[in-house]
Amino acid sequence: EPLFRSFTGQPYGCSLGCVSSYNAYIKNDPASVNCSCGKDSSCIAAQGPVTKCIMSGPVTPPPPQTCADAIMGCGNNATCGSIVLSYLSACNKVFYSGAACTNDCKNRLDEAIDALPALKECICAGNATCIEAQTNIQKACFGLTPAPRPTCDSITLPCSQKPQCYSILQDYINSCDRVFRSGNVNDCTQSCLDNLKSLTLMMPTYEKCTCSQGDATCSMYQKNIQKGCFGVDMTMPSPTTARPTSQRPTPQRSTPSSKAAKVTAVALVSFFVAVFCFLF
Repeated sequence: EPLFRSFTGQPYGCSLGCVSSYNAYIKNDPASVNCSCGKDSSCIAAQGPVTKCIMSGPVTPPPPQTCADAIMGCGNNATCGSIVLSYLSACNKVFYSGAACTNDCKNRLDEAIDALPALKECICAGNATCIEAQTNIQKACFGLTPAPRPTCDSITLPCSQKPQCYSILQDYINSCDRVFRSGNVNDCTQSCLDNLKSLTLMMPTYEKCTCSQGDATCSMYQKNIQKGCFGVDMTMPSPTTARPTSQRPTPQRSTPSSKAAKVTAVALVSFFVAVFCFLF
């Protein structure tokens, strides 16, 4: 089982399932505990991290947090805010153009993560520009390649079968209906944003989903919510964000249609807005 990994790609530790499976394995084959990899480079590369992970005990990944909430706390501390602002300035070209990660950018990023650990894990809660910046910094500074995006149907179908998740999804669809259709900033209500936040906190992979091929209604909703709620012009190449298609799920079928989104965990563009708002 893969180790949980943070924004930087470094492992947190083993999950409970990993530890339990390991213990069951060595119980059936005690000799494997002291086995040698010999010259097997793959074995050597895996043995050290797994041993360290098992020795540290099971670890639960930190709960998801929106980047706006993380920045709000940072902005209340002058030192933290100053460090994050320095990071944003040093890495600006990486965020927006995918430029190479300079030593100055990487050093400022390390300082920002030390000052604000939530920076590693926070989600963008639907902001496509933020997700684009996140993707660029991950690729340039840590060599991480974004995983293929699943279809939104494959994510929302399991959600529709769980009452709490389905209720949140329905609240999101209903509260954002006007902005889905208009793309007007006046139609993006606080209720819409709050429900989008709740949905992405419950299902972080929701930010990673994409519209099914040929789903024009989903694509229209995607463009409109980005334009209305985040001021992002999706006619330009950029990541996507979650929103439903034209068909509403019925109580009998409970199958919400697709929404689109791209991977999220660090809100870099939101930082510019939030930090300046809170510090100045």
